[in-house]
Amino acid sequence: MDFESITEFLSNKTVLVTGATGFIAKILVEKILRVQPDVKKLYLLVRARDAQAADVRLQDEVLGKELFKVLKEKLGTHFEAFMSEKISVVAGDASYENLGLTAKQMKHMYESIDIVINVAATTKFDERYDVALGVNTLGAKNVVKFAKTCCNIQLLIHVSTAYVCGEKKGLISESSYAMGETLNGVKGLDIDAEKKLAEQTLSNLKAKDLPEKEIRLMMKYLGNQRAKHYGWPNTYVFTKAMGEMLVGQFRGNLPVVIMRPTIVCSTMKEPFPGWVEGCSRRLERRERKGTTAEATAAVKGDGGSLISDDWRTIDSVAVTYGKGILSIFPADRNTVLDLILLFVTRMGRSDLQRTLFNFDKKLKIAMKLVDLYKPYLFFKGIFVDTNTENLIKTARENGLDEDVFNFDPLCINWKDYFINIHIPSIVKYLF
Repeated sequence: MDFESITEFLSNKTVLVTGATGFIAKILVEKILRVQPDVKKLYLLVRARDAQAADVRLQDEVLGKELFKVLKEKLGTHFEAFMSEKISVVAGDASYENLGLTAKQMKHMYESIDIVINVAATTKFDERYDVALGVNTLGAKNVVKFAKTCCNIQLLIHVSTAYVCGEKKGLISESSYAMGETLNGVKGLDIDAEKKLAEQTLSNLKAKDLPEKEIRLMMKYLGNQRAKHYGWPNTYVFTKAMGEMLVGQFRGNLPVVIMRPTIVCSTMKEPFPGWVEGCSRRLERRERKGTTAEATAAVKGDGGSLISDDWRTIDSVAVTYGKGILSIFPADRNTVLDLILLFVTRMGRSDLQRTLFNFDKKLKIAMKLVDLYKPYLFFKGIFVDTNTENLIKTARENGLDEDVFNFDPLCINWKDYFINIHIPSIVKYLF
């Protein structure tokens, strides 16, 4: 690539983006269209039953977001026509071979695509094993195989996660995973065998005619069990690590870049500071049920504000509540609660009994979240970013336009970002 003309590189190119309704993919699409309007075509792969449903998702979950307001202001009345010309939404699924596309779709896309960017993933830490394997692991293989058949393919970018490293401490290298490699040295990791195990387990559970909720919980448990067996803390990072293994195995001579982002926050500068989404979708569902006021009140408390002029205040609150949960409620909390409930039952205090039951339910949810996020809240690793440093150096030597493509984290004032951009954006978009 000619570093002094990255925008020119994108000119007249056709790009396939999977996982197009996700947070990172949306930001990517907006950026490409804003800095290089002469891109030829963006194929956006969207999970949907048909083309019409895919288009509805595109309008509601991508183009309809505030993220695109800068482009809308820039293009004015030409916005819809421009998007119609540049974007072709495709109903498909990365977890299927050939991405679930028809032969007609594949023929046209094979002949025109220059770049493939695989962002498709399920990011739930405790996703059910069959779903996570399908998207995060086998989906990576399907995308690589699809990219290799494209006549003019120049690049495949596969978005993984930095936390495929598990809970390692110290310096963490940028080395790729060999097929079957595990974090704890346990041998026998076979992706085909894992797929068969997930399929067989699901089949057995369905044969027992169990409720769907119970099947879902059992498949989630299976994923976490298999992850921890080989040294990963949860299903998400385990299946993403196996996805990287398959990318390495099937890439052949295909030019591949594996990106490993860490925790994703709100936008810092482009297209405007502080855009984020995530829990907002759940809030929208709550809104439709008429519970927005209660949710907001619960967050803010008695009319108070979530924002403080001292970011240290927020930090101290987080630490206080975190330590409080871990110290007040030990591992045997259920035994204590059972004794209290037994006492209350004998006393006939039904209201208090209901309160304690509700409290225990909420406590279990909180403790589950603590367990899920603990590997990242208390992460002790340091990521080696030599490749990124070399890329920045080379790009600058070749005239990189840093106003348009600045990816140097050393220029970020983190205190200012969190206090003045990120936390206000959380309040705005999530609450």
